[in-house]
Amino acid sequence: MEQHLNTMPLEFNPNGVREYVETLKQLVRQGQWTPTELQTVESRLGVIQEMERKLHNVRRAKGG
Repeated sequence: MEQHLNTMPLEFNPNGVREYVETLKQLVRQGQWTPTELQTVESRLGVIQEMERKLHNVRRAKGG
C-alpha cells in the first residue's frame, strides 16, 4: 500500500489511508504481537486488501 501511496499526491488521503498505513507499519515493526493484536489484524485483513485494490486501481487510472 505504501508503494501505491508514494505515487499519489500528498493531498490524496481518502478516509485517512495514509495514517492507517503508518499505524500498520508501526505494528509490524513491533515484532511480537499479543493474541488480541493478531486477531485484530486478521479481522481487518479484508478491509486492508480492499484499500490496496482501490489504491492500485487509482494508480492505474492515473497511468502509474
